[in-house]
Amino acid sequence: MRNRTGLCLALGGLAAVLVAGAQPGASHPGPQGTAATPGPQQPSQAAPPKTPAPVVRTTTRLVQVTVVAHHKGSPVADMTQDDFHVFDNGQEQTIAFFSKETGHVLEEPAAPLPKDTWSNRTETRKGIPINVTMILYDGLNTRVMDQNFAREQIVKFLSAIRPEDRVALYTLGKDLRVLHDFTSDATSLLRVLSKYKGYTGPEIPSSALDPETEPEVGAGMSPAAAAAAANINSFLQGVDEAYNQMQTVNRVARTADALEAIAAHVAGIPGRKNLIWVSGAFPFTMGFDNLLAGPAANPQLDSRDFAAEVQRAARALADANVAVYPVDAHGLGVGLGSTLRMAQAPRRGYADPNPRISQEDLTIQTIQTLAERTGGRAYYRTNDLSGAIRGAIEDSEVTYTLAYSPAHNEWNGKFRTIKVTTKRPGTELRYRMGYFAMPDKELEPTQSEQMAYAAQWSTLEATEIGLTVKAVRTTVNERPAVSFTLLLDTAGVRFNEEDGRHSTNLLLILAERAEDGRVVTGESKTLALKLKDDTYQRAMMKGLPLGGTLLLDPAAIQFRLVILDQSTGRLGSVDVPVAQLRVVPEAPAASKAPGAAPAPAPAGANPPEKPEP
Repeated sequence: MRNRTGLCLALGGLAAVLVAGAQPGASHPGPQGTAATPGPQQPSQAAPPKTPAPVVRTTTRLVQVTVVAHHKGSPVADMTQDDFHVFDNGQEQTIAFFSKETGHVLEEPAAPLPKDTWSNRTETRKGIPINVTMILYDGLNTRVMDQNFAREQIVKFLSAIRPEDRVALYTLGKDLRVLHDFTSDATSLLRVLSKYKGYTGPEIPSSALDPETEPEVGAGMSPAAAAAAANINSFLQGVDEAYNQMQTVNRVARTADALEAIAAHVAGIPGRKNLIWVSGAFPFTMGFDNLLAGPAANPQLDSRDFAAEVQRAARALADANVAVYPVDAHGLGVGLGSTLRMAQAPRRGYADPNPRISQEDLTIQTIQTLAERTGGRAYYRTNDLSGAIRGAIEDSEVTYTLAYSPAHNEWNGKFRTIKVTTKRPGTELRYRMGYFAMPDKELEPTQSEQMAYAAQWSTLEATEIGLTVKAVRTTVNERPAVSFTLLLDTAGVRFNEEDGRHSTNLLLILAERAEDGRVVTGESKTLALKLKDDTYQRAMMKGLPLGGTLLLDPAAIQFRLVILDQSTGRLGSVDVPVAQLRVVPEAPAASKAPGAAPAPAPAGANPPEKPEP
């Protein structure tokens, strides 16, 4: 991200410090995998002389569990809080919050967004129900022959979509794309799907050759020539295996990033969300599938598992209340033979004498883990993919949300199991199986950089932190610029109380993107905020205002504002199309000089208040 000198910022009504890096004594986050909500304030405690004042957290850690209840295949819609018991690592917990949600559509917003305003807040969107469904058509991890079958099944499902369904259609190939946002219009969904031709990049898994049709290495050669051919064959096999492993690592990282981006995108939508992941998936392990030869015999190869990537994606999805329903795109046409089979890239004419575990069996472990960790269900070895998608949607006709404040104090990063029971006879419950009790810890600088990089490039807006921006186009020193006022919803931000101030560290990113999606220029600022109590209370009620001006790059057609809470990793982003910006006269001369004071607020916006002393 290339920095420029065109960005000026003003913080309105805040006792805040704008710095280039994180401040000492910054606030600490709550655990990932849990929901944090504002709690009652606690009075500051006077510290002894020469002893730092203690940090008092002004948030309460809540673990949220969404439960689906069925009796003989039908949803149970009349359960109450008293019908449930929740256990954390075997210890029963007190339910602090309970609600029931159905698939009804949210009421229309009271009024459209004001002029010159854009927002990522879900309440500004029309027609989004409490429970929504995203279909991710994954070409990156699905063989070309299976992509056609998967497409047919998605078309079959969309052709029978119901009026109460709200479905969004995403694709994963070279990057994550939104084919269509939430709608119940089957015609519109089918139209955009018909234009998508699938993905045929080099990373997709290759099909296995039939060992019976592969030529025998060295056939018809002299013993010496056959031995030489066998050595060459072994070398080429190692090269192919190493190449395939590199592509697998690539696919896993890109898939985990895509799943995290989807989680951040729908986090602001209330209620349970379903992600139907139609995919060949990726193996849970790599390098352990060959039973007779592997890294020990071939130094070109590697052996590892992808537990960290799976856990990272599962944690983000569970935090956003997204249940994953992986649907294996292989169907019944492949993978029902022996567990041991010949698997080989089709580029070379040789047979692999070493039996190995079926790739289908390795990927099943991945999809089962993602489903269990998020409260979904894995569908595999079935040709009825359309029926699997319908079953996943019907799973959420009625859902129950339970939240509890864990009685333990063991925030050590370990996985803790969740168990939900009911005394209602014959009632089957489905929910996520646990969470990671992550300790209070600021994001490492590398983590912040990685998240910031991903946020500015992502094709999806993040809604974990609500943002509303008023922006107009203007000029500064005869150069095109954007003047904006950003209002940040503090409900998504963690504050700590320290020395009588409410503190948080935020990273503000502004990225300008070209027509091809490239980020052509960008700015970033770290905001170390220390708010007085009255300012904090006002920010909690009305939001946190920021004002600024950004010089426009001639190639930019859109600019994105991103807020990253560096204590929790929560994200908010909103896109503003340059072509839709209203042009206003040039900014006053006083604001043109580098380092000058606050940029003017857009016309029609409330100007930021004067910062407190």
